[in-house]
Amino acid sequence: MFFPLGDEPNPRGRAYVNWTLIAANVVIFLLTAAPMMAQAADPADPLFGEYMQFLRRRAPDLAAQALAGQISAYDLFVFHWGYRPGSPSLTTVFTSMFMHGGWAHLFGNMLFLYIFGDNVEHRMGRAGYLVTYLACGAAATFFFALMAGDSQTPLVGASGAISGVLGLYFVWFPRNVVKTVFFFQLVRLPSRLVLGSYLIIDNILPFVTRGAGSGGVAHGAHIGGFIAGFLLAWGLQRAGATSQALERFAPRDPWTRPQQPVFEPVRQARVAANPFQAFRESLALGNWHEVYRAYVAMSPNERDQIDKNEAIRFADWLTDQGDYDVALALLRRFIEVQRDPQWLARAHLRAGLIDLHFKNDSAEASNHFYKVLELGASNDMQQVARNALAQARNTRFDLN
Repeated sequence: MFFPLGDEPNPRGRAYVNWTLIAANVVIFLLTAAPMMAQAADPADPLFGEYMQFLRRRAPDLAAQALAGQISAYDLFVFHWGYRPGSPSLTTVFTSMFMHGGWAHLFGNMLFLYIFGDNVEHRMGRAGYLVTYLACGAAATFFFALMAGDSQTPLVGASGAISGVLGLYFVWFPRNVVKTVFFFQLVRLPSRLVLGSYLIIDNILPFVTRGAGSGGVAHGAHIGGFIAGFLLAWGLQRAGATSQALERFAPRDPWTRPQQPVFEPVRQARVAANPFQAFRESLALGNWHEVYRAYVAMSPNERDQIDKNEAIRFADWLTDQGDYDVALALLRRFIEVQRDPQWLARAHLRAGLIDLHFKNDSAEASNHFYKVLELGASNDMQQVARNALAQARNTRFDLN
């Protein structure tokens, strides 16, 4: 229904994993499909007999064509390395993700990956993005297999994994816009409208009316991948998983070490005994490094009980110290559990300014600033948000 050409805003820098995945898919296609499609299948190939049995059961007319030499070597290659629900293999779960049925299939998948993958990689990090991409592809394959029964028709293509990327994008970048060709006109549409159309109109409706693999399109895999990505993003967002960054980052400045080591065991014992109380007492005294230690030692439930003003003060101190990842983790967790609109606006504004000025992430920053405007913040905060939005647009480096 929609033909996307790009999205905005985009993060600065290069999405190396996303580009590597695109390159891998293209290279594999050029090395396998391109030459093998023009080559007739060898009847002496042991796989040929098994493939003929499959064709006789599925489509007798195609079996006759195979005997006439109209089946390519790539057909056998796909039959061997594609995922067949009736003959499941863990190897083919992953090999099938890097195979495509033709040039149009490859182009469509890589276009969607190019447009939407860079934002998700920037949000998750390179390693997390790669693992998530493969995991969503596997989830899409298994979802398709549940619907396909004992079918021997091979499933190939990166669209299941890419649909997972779209599900993540749907949750994390709701205010992005997609440059789209619609009825021969270039328009900018909300990302959720485009991705929702992809899910419902292009996949769910055909799936319900015609089946999981109607028209040679694996709608079941697309739906399964999208759901997997959506649930993962939603779960991470609800759980405030990014707040775990606190355990991965230690204060970097040399002066954070205790000046009187003899008292360190006492401090550690006090923090360990009641980190929540130690946090509040240290904050009242302005002992920020003790506040930091206490916060790291607290359970997620205790962190959620911190007074609103105390949480914002702590985030401001972390920002002043240059611990931007930790400050963002705290603010994101605060946003997840807070319900007061004015305090939510304060947290969104601070997170947006950190993303814009220190993380060079204009896409994520814009999402925070739009939220400040939606929450009906004070006039001063709204003005700051508007100015920052203008700056984000002017400094954005659009990869697409």
